[in-house]
Amino acid sequence: MAWVFDILAIGILALALLVPKTSVVVKPAIASMGETATDLERFAEAQDRLTKDPESIDAALGLAAIELELSHPTWALRTLDKFSARGDFRVEMSRATAYADLYNLDRGVAMTGLARGECDHQPMLCGEPDRVKLGLLEQAMQTLRDQKIDPIRNPTEAREAVQHVLHGAFVPNIFPKGLQK
Repeated sequence: MAWVFDILAIGILALALLVPKTSVVVKPAIASMGETATDLERFAEAQDRLTKDPESIDAALGLAAIELELSHPTWALRTLDKFSARGDFRVEMSRATAYADLYNLDRGVAMTGLARGECDHQPMLCGEPDRVKLGLLEQAMQTLRDQKIDPIRNPTEAREAVQHVLHGAFVPNIFPKGLQK
């Protein structure tokens, strides 16, 4: 009869050790970041478009853009991985932006160079705004590399260096005078 108490004691001990602790809080990856319902709907719709047509570069670029907006550059890189060998400059430009968000300056500069090369092969698709964006992105990352600024250790210095690069950028006013506030 003592063996029944032994088994019961072992069972209670096992139950106490294996029951999950109540201090663990599970949160969704996106909802915990404070995005609005609209952001989550856009994200879900973009994922749905890519699921329906997994070979669509446009669907992948749309999803990657939303993932970058939601501060998930690693997700954007994963989304665009299988499209990187297709020769579309937009894929490499999005990948360069994701590497810049991850502070991986070497890979980011390499991706902007690759995007620039693909842009030269697609002059009808790659317009002047795309070339300007690539140039600014590459120049900002190259400045941080050349000055050996670590954006993670010195975020203020990195921000100032990037602002110095972007300060010279002029964005023309495209609205007619009647539409301005």
